[in-house]
Amino acid sequence: AGVICQPVAQSAEIFDPLAGTFSPTGGDPVVSLWGHAQARLPGGRVLLAGGEPTCGLGSSAGTRAAQIYDPATGLFLAVGDMMEVHGLGLAATALGDGRVLLTGGVADSGPVAGGEVFDPDSGLFGGLATMSSPRAFHAQVGLHDGTVLVAGGEESAFGVTASADIYSSP
Repeated sequence: AGVICQPVAQSAEIFDPLAGTFSPTGGDPVVSLWGHAQARLPGGRVLLAGGEPTCGLGSSAGTRAAQIYDPATGLFLAVGDMMEVHGLGLAATALGDGRVLLTGGVADSGPVAGGEVFDPDSGLFGGLATMSSPRAFHAQVGLHDGTVLVAGGEESAFGVTASADIYSSP
């Protein structure tokens, strides 16, 4: 029997923690994604990038798609695609200058060794960097000095890595 999967919903909701309820946003996402990374941008907007545009792991090989959610309008805005495919298991960390570092994830050939930076002012990705090991489902955290620690994760379908990298913004 084949894998049964449902299409990814092209809708979004906002959770109100005080009321304990969900309500629809003012508009639908530009592109449907699941397993994507997200990071808060200056002004409260949120970057959503990568992941899978289809219904199941193995049914596609990740995506370069990205978009911004603006809570002031409730709308999603298109931005430029990422330079590389970053599927499930990618990580995103907001940098002190408002940009966002995205690393790893699964592409058609396995975990990704690349990382790139999103600039919310231009709406574009750039600054391609290579990690010491391909990674997916890894840990990533901004440090007090403005660098980002990227550590662990899956380096292949058969194993994990104990290596770590420090990203330093140019």
